Order: sequence, then C-alpha cells, then structure tokens
Amino acid sequence: MGKKVLILEAENGPWVSFLRDHLSDVPAVVTSAEAPSQAPAIFDKLLPDILFVAPAFLSKAFLQKIRVRKHTDPAFRAYLLGEDRVSGQGLLFDAVFPSVPGATDFVKRFVETLPLPATIRLLVVDDEEEIALMVRDY
Repeated sequence: MGKKVLILEAENGPWVSFLRDHLSDVPAVVTSAEAPSQAPAIFDKLLPDILFVAPAFLSKAFLQKIRVRKHTDPAFRAYLLGEDRVSGQGLLFDAVFPSVPGATDFVKRFVETLPLPATIRLLVVDDEEEIALMVRDY
C-alpha cells in the first residue's frame, strides 16, 4: 500500500484532477473532499501522509489538527493550495502553491520537501566494466 494522500478543495477546483493525474503512476491512495465540514472527520479517519488543502478548509480547529499531526509524525507533509491568507501559518505548511503550476515546476517544489533517508545505497550493474567503474566513482 502506498502513501495516503488527502486533497481538500472546493468543487470544480483545478487541483484534484491535477494531483490525481500527477499521482496516478505512484503507489498512493488518493482521497478528496469538497466540503469544509467534512475535512476534520476525513482527516482523522484517514490520517494522511500527505495533505493538500485549500484555504477555505482551514478553520482554527482544523489548523490545530494539522499542527498536532506535524508534531507527532515528522514524515507528514502539508501543502497549501492557493494564496496564503492564513497569517502566521507559513511554518505549518511545507510549501504553498498559489496556482496550479506546470508539472515540472510542481515536481521540483514537491520533491524538495519530501523526507529522504540519510544514506542511499545504489546497486549499479553494467556489462561494460569501464562504465560501471565510472558510475561507481561518480
């Protein structure tokens, strides 16, 4: 099972289709909701690994839920979709996307915020020894 992704955006917004399309080839379970009143219950039930949320969904109580989740799960990531009108919440979100970017720009900003392991091991196999040695040395 992949990462649990929650998208909270008003009906007919551009983000749900963009993110579903973008995440279609990765192991992710994508859930979305269109009503701000649904957000806290879905958030509590799903306990997403990644949250994309529009400002209209950010009540004080819901902001507190996000804050608690960030403190209890260091791998949890939250992204604000739309203009940042939530004063003083800049540190709560890993990135703010004011509008739907191009796919390349989105990937660059999104990947920069993901937690990575301290060490990455890589096995390189090639039938030409020179290339294998060059890759190893690089």
